[in-house]
Amino acid sequence: MKKYILGAIKYLFFVKVSLLAKITHNSEISKKAKINRFSKIYNTFVGDYSYVGSNSELVNVIVGKFCSIASHCNIGLATHTLTFVSTSPIFTESINGTGFSWVDKDLVSQNPNTVIVGNDVWIGNKATVLSGVKIGNGAIIGAGAIVTKDVPDYAIVAGVPAKIIRFRFNDDIINKLLEVEWWNLSEEVLKHNIKIFQNDNFTLDDLNLQDLYKQH
Repeated sequence: MKKYILGAIKYLFFVKVSLLAKITHNSEISKKAKINRFSKIYNTFVGDYSYVGSNSELVNVIVGKFCSIASHCNIGLATHTLTFVSTSPIFTESINGTGFSWVDKDLVSQNPNTVIVGNDVWIGNKATVLSGVKIGNGAIIGAGAIVTKDVPDYAIVAGVPAKIIRFRFNDDIINKLLEVEWWNLSEEVLKHNIKIFQNDNFTLDDLNLQDLYKQH
């Protein structure tokens, strides 16, 4: 609770962070990111122009830029002791979900492996991403999907467990987008070339515009 109180103080004046969201003080939220109400953010980084919908929970996650995370998503779930007699954390963690403490110190790590969410990623409503998963740039996670393994750049995945449905673009377009890394360009350059982002029939040549390579 103390971590969330310190987080509330830390992000009190972040206009795009809801006062009804819970964020731990060891999280880093960009001033250009948006966190909606009732979401819980624990030890997580959220980059520029990314947003987290309401009632989502992120634990040990690195979120890149321009990501769209819908409501009721769970990203970075804790793991349990599969090879022990019991999966209950009451036997191995001093502070755990049961509300009781039977051990003085943790026998296993309470922190799940970090989830990496690339840039320009869209995660649909009620999706679940397990700890340690890496989601590539430009990927799309379908609503209700349970992601148990890494997702390649620009892949569209869905289902339980999530499987690749298709890729958003052909290899040439994907390679060019990864080369350009448009998400790292300045706001001025992106606004100047905004029509590229409003065209669903863009070509490889469109991505060769000189303005996209200006220093930022």
